[in-house]
Amino acid sequence: MKDIIELKLKGLWSGILKKQISSSQDTFQSLGGDSLNIVFLATAINEEFKTHFPSVWIVENPTIELQAKALRKSAECVVSYNPLICFNEKGHSLPLVLIHPALAGAEVYDELAAKLNKNIPFYAIDSYNLNSGEPFMESIEALALKYSGYLREKFPKGPYLLGGWSAGGIIAYEMAQQLTALGCEVKKVYLIDTRVHSKAYLEYLCENINRETVLEALPDKLSQYLASLPKKYHKQAVRSLKQDYLLLERYKIRPYFNDVLLFKTTHNNAFVRFLSKLKDNPWKPYAKSLEIIPIVGDHFNIIEGEQALQLAEALEKDIEFISEYQSIV
Repeated sequence: MKDIIELKLKGLWSGILKKQISSSQDTFQSLGGDSLNIVFLATAINEEFKTHFPSVWIVENPTIELQAKALRKSAECVVSYNPLICFNEKGHSLPLVLIHPALAGAEVYDELAAKLNKNIPFYAIDSYNLNSGEPFMESIEALALKYSGYLREKFPKGPYLLGGWSAGGIIAYEMAQQLTALGCEVKKVYLIDTRVHSKAYLEYLCENINRETVLEALPDKLSQYLASLPKKYHKQAVRSLKQDYLLLERYKIRPYFNDVLLFKTTHNNAFVRFLSKLKDNPWKPYAKSLEIIPIVGDHFNIIEGEQALQLAEALEKDIEFISEYQSIV
């Protein structure tokens, strides 16, 4: 017999997915939930049950049964920030660890995780500034140091495959610098349409970013999603985004001499044009061993649909090659 918690969860799922939910053991993704739906569901659950779960909690508890179990325990313990999110712990290759972008957490990689070969252990690091409940980090270097600490707790020795979409690539790049300086081996840094923005533009964003400018600049799907969120979440998201741009504006990119792979989209949408006037290859002065793979699409759809499949296949090919070489040596 289902209790009131499961019944309420079924109602929330049904409202977001626009379909009848029959089983408590189906995963949210298997029923059509995407990364934006995950944020919607987390927000709805927090509103209904007066909790403070981050969006990646949905990824960790993907069924109604698991969510209900966690909710029953939530009154007995404090939900703490859990930065390292496991999408797939099985597999024989080196583990891949991706860092969150600005304005979002690790849940953005949910669709990519579904398309990635299950022989690749896959983890993501969730947003500290957005979801920890602690004071914001004041620099990319400090954020990278904290994330590197979490990473080394799980994988003390490496070697590491690091990356990130958008601003997440910058954080991964700095993590690689720090880990390399500590004597750790970083096999590859994957920059997923990560751009080097001009200092002037980042300064402009830090001064002018607000609810209106964000909604105007983002693609329609994201604008509608942000506009529909509760005000308290929206304010936190905009504050976090502004802080992330402030950190990017302060960050001084240093040359890096190990392997870097940039997945560069072929189209620039309005949001990317809003951010900066891009050079053809802004990473060239910094990444001294740089390879570029084009992905047909734009900045926002690179981690969903056909573009995510392109990205997953390119990652699989590269990681398979690195892992095979690693096993030989």
